Amino acid sequence: MNNKIKILILEDVLSDLELVLMELKKANIIFEHLHVETEEDFRKALVEFNPDLILSDYMLPQFTGIEALLIVKETYPNLPFIIVTGSVNEIVAVDCMKAGAMDYILKERLGRLGAAVNSALERKAEIDARKKAEEKVKLYISKLEVADAEKDKFLSIIAHDLRSPFNSLLGLTQIMAEQNHEMNPQKVQKIALSMYKTATNLYGLLNNLLEWLSMKRGKIPFNSEPANLKQAVQDILVLINASAVRKKIKITDTIQAYIMVCVDLNMLRSILRNLLFNAVKFTDEGGEVTISSITSVNNMVEVSVEDTGIGMSDELIGTLFTLDKNISRPGTAGEPSTGLGLIICKEFIEKHGGEIRIESEVGKGSIFSFTIPLFNSAIQVDSGNRDII
Repeated sequence: MNNKIKILILEDVLSDLELVLMELKKANIIFEHLHVETEEDFRKALVEFNPDLILSDYMLPQFTGIEALLIVKETYPNLPFIIVTGSVNEIVAVDCMKAGAMDYILKERLGRLGAAVNSALERKAEIDARKKAEEKVKLYISKLEVADAEKDKFLSIIAHDLRSPFNSLLGLTQIMAEQNHEMNPQKVQKIALSMYKTATNLYGLLNNLLEWLSMKRGKIPFNSEPANLKQAVQDILVLINASAVRKKIKITDTIQAYIMVCVDLNMLRSILRNLLFNAVKFTDEGGEVTISSITSVNNMVEVSVEDTGIGMSDELIGTLFTLDKNISRPGTAGEPSTGLGLIICKEFIEKHGGEIRIESEVGKGSIFSFTIPLFNSAIQVDSGNRDII
């Protein structure tokens, strides 16, 4: 063996210990060893010394080699264990091998100890290599299953979630094309509003699809820069204002005006857009949505989007960030939902070293909170910055 190995030796006779060490050196095995005699010391050495191989006498005053072997197999099943004993009958030898010992050596025949040690370590290396290969295969299969689930979800979105709003748009434009001469201004306005609503939902869905596909292909660059958090929020509130007004939802922004964050601005806008649109989508008419922030630990700021909407069960929360579960559910006004937006949010938040957490109760609303890094801890308190839509 060219690499130094660590050998734990369980032996109560010092002269026998010296003979074992002499044979190991004779076999040109490079090693360091730890000698123990009791069960307590043996258990401690397994953890602290972390041996590559164990040599154990069969019979000690208060502890036996077979007991030591059973302890090892419970926690370290692949750790090579060799019985080295003064005398052992065939039945005991067979019992040791059945219990998991790789070999047993009679002390009167220590000449083959070096070969037994090398053989045991080679077998361990083979077992470890096979287990690593098995783990790689399992990981590959797991990735294939995830990819297959993602493909099915993607096809489902294209087949249903994209086709449905397109069908709606086609139907509305057909009505306008065929009946425009019969329509009064009120009906035209009603159809135009429906078309706008459908197009807005469709645009959001396409945005999420494109971001998700780019994310899966690793094509989204990460460019961190200083940004004003309140300004980023206000930019998104402009986009969702029409949806909130239609549902008579009051949106309150309590973000302090001078909180500066260090973020990829496009990713931050995507996070805010998805969370705020979701809050409006799943809140009933006349409800409220509040966005706020507090300084968190480790130079981070926690942003929270709270709504008075329909809420979620713990079971539903547990499936929000996976594509292998069908969690699509319409908003309170029938708005479409695919679940992609939250997956994108989580990915983008984690790219910033942050986390997302959810508090929700069915029928009482939800709070989505996430953390992003502050820019040089630059926070100036301004209690007069409370905006209501």
